[in-house]
Amino acid sequence: MDVLLVNAGSSSLKLSVLSEGGELRHVALAEWSGGTTRFRAGDAGFEELPKRSLAGVFQRAVQEWREAGWSEADLIAVAHRWVHG
Repeated sequence: MDVLLVNAGSSSLKLSVLSEGGELRHVALAEWSGGTTRFRAGDAGFEELPKRSLAGVFQRAVQEWREAGWSEADLIAVAHRWVHG
């Protein structure tokens, strides 16, 4: 069973999947400025995506994780980090 951690900021989106025991299973990061989005999953280098889209980044991350053997059926919770500044 896994937990998805989401950290959506003003210029980035960070996604992590942790096992119930706290083991980091998958990560993804997107950064944007202007009309482009830089995306990275796991240890791979950054690739440019055509536009800024939170949904598109999330879908791309899930695609990468599925290819690595992960299934959203293993997901038991989603947590989002909120920062009040």
